Amino acid sequence: GKPSRSFCKALAKFASTSEAAELKEIAEGARFKELQDLSVSFFDIFKMFPSAKPSLAHLLGLLPAMKWRLYSIANSADYTPGVIELTVVINQWPSKGGLKTGTSTKYIQKLKVGDRIAATMTNGTFTFPKDDRTPMVMTGLGTGIAPIRSFVQDRMYKKTVLKKEVGPMVVFYGCRHEREEFFYKEEWELYKKEGVLTTLINAFSHDKPHYPPKMIFVN
Repeated sequence: GKPSRSFCKALAKFASTSEAAELKEIAEGARFKELQDLSVSFFDIFKMFPSAKPSLAHLLGLLPAMKWRLYSIANSADYTPGVIELTVVINQWPSKGGLKTGTSTKYIQKLKVGDRIAATMTNGTFTFPKDDRTPMVMTGLGTGIAPIRSFVQDRMYKKTVLKKEVGPMVVFYGCRHEREEFFYKEEWELYKKEGVLTTLINAFSHDKPHYPPKMIFVN
């Protein structure tokens, strides 16, 4: 999360007189918007006001618990057993303070092959048809294509390994640029060749001839 006005006001209680006054000014005035434009973090605030040194107990009360980042699993456990695949884009954005990188993606970016990490799993919210012959129409945006890939792989496994009859699948895949964000391009062709994926419809919103001035959107 990002530092709030109430955080700056509370932190002032642990700072020197001059820095406390500055923190209160930020909490109550227009300077707070300036810090927002810089995309400052809690750590940045502590570096800006080194005299603010709350105890560990107070620190735990001041800082909100970091929320976990959920990623959709991008593969079928039957089609590719023993692995969990994710589709992750490094989240970066420009600010007045320079280029910023998301906390979770920065962590993932620094991982090396073989590193062990702490992770948990939660149940998804998708409801699947009980009959594998039921047609499925799916829409994915950018990395949101991850669960759709796993659904297609599931039917791929059922058709090619279990020899079951499966219904048609149509996927609408939207992203900004084909070259940078059209993931698993070769795989979609394989699924179509095997008769699992009926149609793949792309919407590259920021590629010519759609942009500019015309854009195609998948919502």
